[in-house]
Amino acid sequence: MECVRERLEDSMENNVEKISESLLNKKGITKRNNEEIMSLVERNRRHDASQLLLESIFETAPWGCRIMWNTLLHLGTMNENLLTFLTHEDERGSNTLAESTLKDLNSAGANLLYEVEDIHRCTLRNQSMKLKGAAEVAETRLLDELYIDLTVIKTSPERPFIEHDEGQGENTTQNLQVEFDQLFRSSDTDTGRTTTTVVCGAAGTGKSTMIQKIIHDWATKDKYKQFAFLFHFNFQNLNRRKCRTSLNTIILDAYPYFKNVLEDLWKESEKILFIFDDFDQFDQSINFSDDEINSKQSYQCLDPRFNCSMSDIIRCLIEGDFLKGSSVLITARPWKLETLRQITADLTFQIMGFTSQKVKEYFRRYFRDEQFAANTIQLIGQSDILRSMCCNPLFCSVLTSSLESEQTSAEVQGPGFVVNHTQLFCAYATKLFRRCGYNEKTSRESLFQLGNLALNGIACKKYLFEMEALGDLNVRLPNFTSACMIPVPTNDMYSVCYKFTHSSLQDFVAALIKVLSTSGNGLKGLLNETFPARDGRFSTFSRFLVGLSSRKSTYSVEWELGSFHSNATSCVSEWLKEFVKRRVPNLNSEINQVMFLNILHCLFEFGDTETTTETLEPLRTIKFNLCRLKTSDCVIMSGTLIYSEVMEELDLSSCRVQLEGIQQLEPVLHRCKILRLNENDLQDSGVKCLSEILKKPDCKIQLLELKSNHITDDCLESLFSALTINRSLTELNLSNFSQDEQQANKFTDSALQNRLHSGALQRKIRWIRNQDNGNQQEIARENTESRLLILISE
Repeated sequence: MECVRERLEDSMENNVEKISESLLNKKGITKRNNEEIMSLVERNRRHDASQLLLESIFETAPWGCRIMWNTLLHLGTMNENLLTFLTHEDERGSNTLAESTLKDLNSAGANLLYEVEDIHRCTLRNQSMKLKGAAEVAETRLLDELYIDLTVIKTSPERPFIEHDEGQGENTTQNLQVEFDQLFRSSDTDTGRTTTTVVCGAAGTGKSTMIQKIIHDWATKDKYKQFAFLFHFNFQNLNRRKCRTSLNTIILDAYPYFKNVLEDLWKESEKILFIFDDFDQFDQSINFSDDEINSKQSYQCLDPRFNCSMSDIIRCLIEGDFLKGSSVLITARPWKLETLRQITADLTFQIMGFTSQKVKEYFRRYFRDEQFAANTIQLIGQSDILRSMCCNPLFCSVLTSSLESEQTSAEVQGPGFVVNHTQLFCAYATKLFRRCGYNEKTSRESLFQLGNLALNGIACKKYLFEMEALGDLNVRLPNFTSACMIPVPTNDMYSVCYKFTHSSLQDFVAALIKVLSTSGNGLKGLLNETFPARDGRFSTFSRFLVGLSSRKSTYSVEWELGSFHSNATSCVSEWLKEFVKRRVPNLNSEINQVMFLNILHCLFEFGDTETTTETLEPLRTIKFNLCRLKTSDCVIMSGTLIYSEVMEELDLSSCRVQLEGIQQLEPVLHRCKILRLNENDLQDSGVKCLSEILKKPDCKIQLLELKSNHITDDCLESLFSALTINRSLTELNLSNFSQDEQQANKFTDSALQNRLHSGALQRKIRWIRNQDNGNQQEIARENTESRLLILISE
């Protein structure tokens, strides 16, 4: 008796005032008892207060014992061994207090189950409160603060996964989109059978985040009120159970406070939801179709108390062999399609990740700085790779983590806002591989096999792979392979091919294994072989290859993936400089311009200022007038050409850079002496942006060509305002190419004359009409006169 009293007193001592107040509110003790207990606490006599509280409780037995018990459980102050001790003493029949307490608890029955339900909700609410993601900062932020709805679509049990092409329109899945609460709506009205829901999704599309949101909404009683209890298990954790076990043991290991209520819990199985996350990572095989074997093993799992294999417990729960009427939700990557097809699933869904609008909402919500969020969204829109990858929530989380440290940096607040794709993919791959249990010793061979498959596919322009091409990857390390690839159903329902989740991930994995396995000189040879390919199939691969050769990219992943060759950085740096000298002596051909643009991308990924400066040193004239430039190209040009110390001429005619391109190129345009921007559809807004560039004190532009840019009188005010400040410009060509009427500049004589004779310009201007252009030698001669500006128009 004394032993039990001591244990109870110890359990209550630290929170004696809370327990006393709770018991008072529930009329478990008197007001006078509570006042005496509080007085002892104030005098720091907690042990005496605990003794008095226990004596007061016994005065109201059995009612007081029941309230005491429920209060201890609810407050989480119960000594974890006390229940076991009381039960043991009761079985021995040696303790009247134990007997009285347990008998009273048993008579309370349902009341205790309700108390445990409250404790369970509180526990899951605390566990799911903070967002669990790749970004370190996210882990300190609330789920409700950052959570963005994921796109989930309804599929069929026969085809639970639908291929979603990177270029596929979002409208194609809108009609199939569902809300989370529809995951548990069964078309079967027979409530006596288990309802099984399967949700498929590629790696990083947000399956675990979806589960966290469901758990949190249940725990806070916002949704899913049809379930009184929810139990969540991850298959990676279940893999640790190598011995036979029981469902009771699994529950109690995760949620020990259910110890005395499991028998009552199982009586209401139709109110229970089991969630099993990452089914594809379960390392035990489950054969749902072999009825003969399953029927022999099922009898062992007909009771939650019986020990059997982990795979049989999972199978029997899913198939409803016991706990009939319960609900089961399973999430999985689509790698094990054959196994998923065998499940008698009532509902099947596919999680697609973020839509483009949800991507924007995610970054606006994550970054509290509105301008920084806007810059991030603009950055994503400018890059085909980022735009494609950001439908993957895990990649978005990695991107936010990468940008977080730069948020206060002035250099990323303007047009130069940009990220290094190689470093970003290194962080993403590390998170991805770590989630699937990558180990350098056991997984390196599989990584190399996967990388060689990727490289051979790039070389052959092959992006779909049959099962035979994968060899033993599917058997030896399916978790690792499924992190990078997804199945693609064919016209034959029972035949399937495989592809990388994103084409850029295929390029990255191919480059990664080459940098890991190839010496510096070997990398130079590989670049000489692949870089000149005219069809561009090796462009992204070569950028990743050069980027991964830099220590700036690899130092953070070496401990995870293994060491890289020490001479890779110096050898690739030499190759960049040699290639420009040898293969790009001039930029008068389209192929040379395309190759040089790819070199700039490589230099940016390499990330070494000295190498960039030395590589660009031989080039005085840089031309891109024979190729179209994307906004992302302009971003890279801005980040690399800024290190060119000798750029005389920059010809961007007919590149279609437009206003956005000019904004991105702003840091470099003023550094050259000759700037040609003809036929770029700049319009008045683009010229106004250029006017601000002309105002820079260190502007070196002497010749500016803006032929056929669809500009009008509306831009003249800002342009001539710049000319009152600029002292470098000696020739401004606003004329047109005769063959292009649609994009012609359209100025009126009166508007030009008013500006020329306004008196604001403190320099001489010679206005020459293009149709009577006359002697170009005269223009050249007049240009030698100090402070004279030649203005050419129609």
